[in-house]
Amino acid sequence: DSLLVTSGPAGSSAMQSISQISDANFEFQFDPNSWILSRGEIYKIPEINNAYAADGKVVIFWNEFWEGIEVDGYNIYRSLTIDGEFTKLNNELITETHFEDNSVGNGTTYYYKIKAIKYENFASVFSEIYEATPIEFPMNQGILVIDETKDGIGVPGNPSDEMVDEFYQNAVNTEFTEYDYSANGSPLLDFLADYSTIIWHDDDISENFIADNINNLGCYLASGGNLIISGWKTISEIPDNFLRDFLSCEESEFATGFEFLSASSTEYENLSVDADKLPAPFNGTLPYVCVFPSVENGIYIYEGIDGSSYDGEVCAIKSISNGTFILLGFPLYYCYDDEVNQFFGQLLQEMGEITLYGDVDGDYEVTSFDAALTLQYSAGLISNWEDWQIIAANVNGDENVSSFDAALILQYSAGLIDEFPVEE
Repeated sequence: DSLLVTSGPAGSSAMQSISQISDANFEFQFDPNSWILSRGEIYKIPEINNAYAADGKVVIFWNEFWEGIEVDGYNIYRSLTIDGEFTKLNNELITETHFEDNSVGNGTTYYYKIKAIKYENFASVFSEIYEATPIEFPMNQGILVIDETKDGIGVPGNPSDEMVDEFYQNAVNTEFTEYDYSANGSPLLDFLADYSTIIWHDDDISENFIADNINNLGCYLASGGNLIISGWKTISEIPDNFLRDFLSCEESEFATGFEFLSASSTEYENLSVDADKLPAPFNGTLPYVCVFPSVENGIYIYEGIDGSSYDGEVCAIKSISNGTFILLGFPLYYCYDDEVNQFFGQLLQEMGEITLYGDVDGDYEVTSFDAALTLQYSAGLISNWEDWQIIAANVNGDENVSSFDAALILQYSAGLIDEFPVEE
């Protein structure tokens, strides 16, 4: 271990040089006889955020060690028992603040701790120990919609459970499993593990329970699941380290005023506030919309009333790792039904949950432009298509994208046919 001493009449922020401690077999006490006039002592240890149990792996995240010291990296240690011998897993220093342990088996509990390293010879004390038990994630049951919205009385701004259920049934517009949070409480991890896409919606402003489920959602994301979260003030209950670890988001802020009118996007359907779903005093605007300053993975832009200081800020973000994670800073229920339906259509096709044959550009429509793109792909003029695009283009059903597929898509866009051979 190592020791850093700073001093001065007003406290010092400068780092002083220290020497290597050659013999660490001693008990250390700081100023045991109270000879030093001190404003206090700060003991710094590394902090693990979480160890997420995934399918055949564990993903460990931790915080940067200390702003006052730039460390060279970290070592991570694992044991099969909490009080047993810990073995170092990394051969070289870890310079990031995360580590993926792939040498694990499902059903076995593993214990982890880390050390911060400086100048190779200096190490911090161990962090606290985190444990994780990997499990299988079949992800073979399709879409799960978790309704965490508070059951209201059925008026604008306070919709009933039936009103919210009907909205999402129409918006998702494909088969899914519904989970009512108020009736069933927090879903277990082995239940979430069965689904390839989870839509979590929290469309009321007064209750948020997502904090109780962050660990399970982190395990789900670490296993490659697709997650969509939409809510009203929901982000206030999501830990900062979760946003940083999974979305590279360092900062979030609420636009508390009655200013939000719509969210615009170059990637997905624009989403506008439906004034009929809100109380009259709201004037067709939503307060407490979350924005994400300085992120580089935004997908929706805040559009507010004239003079809004939040105009142009990012209000929804997206991360693609093994799966897709989308976090919306506003509740989808209060947007127009047809726009949300279009948004889910685009998104679920991108995630591979639905296929709209002929729609290769992902705008949830089949047009002559899709035919042109398919023809170019078949001729080798464009490449690097994603799997869902190849599936959507193969309207002939012969598992080969050809000029014949392009011709069929063109006929469909012109209304000459109303079904593709693959759909028969």
